Amino acid sequence: MTLAATLWAIGLFVYYGLPLALLPLSPWFALLLIPAILTTTTNWALMHEAIHNNFHPDGRINNAFGRINGILFGAPYETLKFGHLLHHSINGTPPDRPEYFEPAKQSRLAASLIFYPRLMFGLYAVEVIGAFAVFLPRSVLQKKLTPLFPSESGEDRATRYLLDPRRLTQIRIDAAITIALIALAFWCYGAAWPLLALAILARGVLISFADNGYHYEAPIGQGARAAYNLRLAGGAAILNFNLHQVHHRHPNLPWRALPAAFAADQDTYDGKYFRTMARQLRGPVDYSTLN
Repeated sequence: MTLAATLWAIGLFVYYGLPLALLPLSPWFALLLIPAILTTTTNWALMHEAIHNNFHPDGRINNAFGRINGILFGAPYETLKFGHLLHHSINGTPPDRPEYFEPAKQSRLAASLIFYPRLMFGLYAVEVIGAFAVFLPRSVLQKKLTPLFPSESGEDRATRYLLDPRRLTQIRIDAAITIALIALAFWCYGAAWPLLALAILARGVLISFADNGYHYEAPIGQGARAAYNLRLAGGAAILNFNLHQVHHRHPNLPWRALPAAFAADQDTYDGKYFRTMARQLRGPVDYSTLN
């Protein structure tokens, strides 16, 4: 709970504390945005604990934290939860691997024009756009969901989960609060609004860039092996998210239990964290080379 409170305080500081209390004193205080934004990965990792019901044993507290954190994060919690749990269910399959392309169907240039924007900001952009899209009529949302999922089962799951009337109402409430808080934050920044825009952009880059880094060029069709365990000094700072293969093998384990599971499973590291993440800059990968 202490970590959650700290991250919430940082989020509120970025939105309101900095522009109202410090920027009027000196524009140099804008540099405080850098360490604040660097907490993004930790913030996502803590929300990830809530998604797997590991943040708190009381489900009501767990979900309340997830909703509040999602609002400050910039996207409704339930949409993030669905997307992540879907990722777990299709991990190691082609639809979950945005880096691959088939030369017979798509040129490398065309694949690159899709891959790099998604890598740099695309995932977070979709999450933010989703906060506005949820206000469309339910019938329209159902039609829009159809092309987003690779199978009828995926589409059906999305419809049943996201468009459940009670859950959709909750998502819309969270989205409305999210939009209102961000709009208020831009008003607080006034003429310095580009600083907030850059901070949100940087947050989006960190989220999107790290999203598939744990899977880039990993084997297709091998379940948990389609994720990496990455060596990172101080991995606890991102709640051991670097032990990603362990997490996929034991998705219900809380973050503190992952190192012990890594040892018990006699796992090994697949590479270094930052080097593996940077490898994504090579771009899209020919599907035939993934196996």
